[in-house]
Amino acid sequence: MLRHTMIAAALCAASLVAQSTCYQIPNGTMSGSNVIPFGNTQSSLATWGNQKYQILVLSSQVGTKPGNICELGFAPSGTGVRHFDSIRIRLGYFAPTGTTLGTTFSANMKNSKTVLDAKNYEWPHTANKFNPIGLTEPFAYIPQLGHLVIEITVTGAYLRSGSAGFRNQSVQRLYAFRWTTEPTTGTRGATAGVNVEICYRTAMANVYGLGCPGSNNATPALAFTGTPKINSSFSLDVTGGLASANMFLVLGLTRVQTPLLLPGTTNCNLFPSLDVVLATKMTSGGTYSQKFAVPNNSSLDCFKVWTQAFPWDAKANAFGTSASNYGRLRIGQ
Repeated sequence: MLRHTMIAAALCAASLVAQSTCYQIPNGTMSGSNVIPFGNTQSSLATWGNQKYQILVLSSQVGTKPGNICELGFAPSGTGVRHFDSIRIRLGYFAPTGTTLGTTFSANMKNSKTVLDAKNYEWPHTANKFNPIGLTEPFAYIPQLGHLVIEITVTGAYLRSGSAGFRNQSVQRLYAFRWTTEPTTGTRGATAGVNVEICYRTAMANVYGLGCPGSNNATPALAFTGTPKINSSFSLDVTGGLASANMFLVLGLTRVQTPLLLPGTTNCNLFPSLDVVLATKMTSGGTYSQKFAVPNNSSLDCFKVWTQAFPWDAKANAFGTSASNYGRLRIGQ
């Protein structure tokens, strides 16, 4: 065990951030559609709303160099917004010998880490492309130390409109659904595991969540132009506010686990932590745009910032604000 730990430490120190790429498991082919593990329609909540799931990714499928896994992406068969009452994702090393998942969830993982743990989670996704799920923590993975296990546990999962599963192929999986108490065991299958994209240092700018409308019946929308690549720049853009309205732009180092409902509102939630709050103003057209520069500093790889806009609107609600969706910036190459 001590030798194992020393090897891991040495590899981490030597080249942990060596990779700058994404691996698609088993490949990028968009075929199949399965509602496991992310649910289906709201009407099918009793069956597909609560799921626990594991897939096994062979170390040979993610290269040979150690690195921080900074993001996971999944490819749906339809476009929409998926809701989770809760979502938890853990990454860890495969505990048994060989390459076959056991039927007991906990026995399959060792040295695991929670990389996403959130309540009231809204995930916009586009059909037939890998959509980042929005990890909040990286996972230091060293392929030489074993295969990778991805575990996903969701409750209250459904697509807000329509019906869509996720692309899947010959990926080994262990799954359990239609439960009220989180299960310890599941059903093993050799095929139909969800396709996954595993990303290391790739820069990304993505949006999540739902905003709330102002008195103009428009919901402010936050978006990005470009990505936060090291030694580059990107633009943060907001539309849908009142003309010339004052606005607070929140920048946080974390996404709060449970969004904070603003007092006096119905669906205006605060998603980022309140680390920096910028007071600014929208244009006469109810828009805002600001360019940000990313320093030329490789130590920022995988650094994440969450952001959300709050255009003031005295007539919108008792709190006097509308709210945008929120964005997550991940600095990389």
